[in-house]
Amino acid sequence: MVCRLSGPENAFAIIERKADYVKKVVAVIGGCGGLGIQLVKSHLMTGDIVYAYGLKISSEMKELMEKKETLYFQECDVSETGNVKTAMMALKNDVKRVDILYHTVGIYRFEDRVYLPDCDLDKMGRMFNVNAVGFLRILQSLWDILKDTAIICITSEAGSIGSNFRSWEYEYCMSKCAENMAAVIAQHYFTEIGNKSRIMCVHPGWLRTKMGGEEAFLHPETSISPGESAESIRKIAENINSFSPEVMYMDYAQNNLKW
Repeated sequence: MVCRLSGPENAFAIIERKADYVKKVVAVIGGCGGLGIQLVKSHLMTGDIVYAYGLKISSEMKELMEKKETLYFQECDVSETGNVKTAMMALKNDVKRVDILYHTVGIYRFEDRVYLPDCDLDKMGRMFNVNAVGFLRILQSLWDILKDTAIICITSEAGSIGSNFRSWEYEYCMSKCAENMAAVIAQHYFTEIGNKSRIMCVHPGWLRTKMGGEEAFLHPETSISPGESAESIRKIAENINSFSPEVMYMDYAQNNLKW
């Protein structure tokens, strides 16, 4: 389902009419809650056109769309290639390129915070499919309009091998490590074909969200609100070319992370 409140005209028509404040075309994958919807709000505040994607539209997204004519929503399940390709068709028909692409989708299960003897290894596939392969599905589906695009892959410090301290949580850490690798390989291909798009893997911090868990709310001194994280990440996206090409993995505060 595509939701548009501005009628049949496409994004470029809106840009031409409102060129005084519309700056960029932005896609937020996983934009209905948590960090994703804060990124949506942040870009809407600057006058950007935003295409948001999620499994189902949230009440908060509906409220935003009633107020913002430059906000579009499309249902999208990153775990299925056909679904992703269908979901991206409207965006590809509307615009010639995406200026900023955020991939914020990720799943986590607290029951997986166990040591190896207690791991249910047969359940690990879905998290890899969503957290790592889902990112590649989005890139593949939008490949033709990724031109000089700032691509922010919201990953995690949990995907770092060099800084790993855990002796448990195999599934999430391994899936985020795989997501990091997917980003690096895709970036190499961009470079080989002369596409100036840049990918940055970003750890958003310990977010005070459902995924961050109750402890994140109990420890505000070490956790961060989704809104504050989103503002910092938006600055990374908007200034991505100011970072050395070798820099591809950092946290929201722009501290480099070890692969």
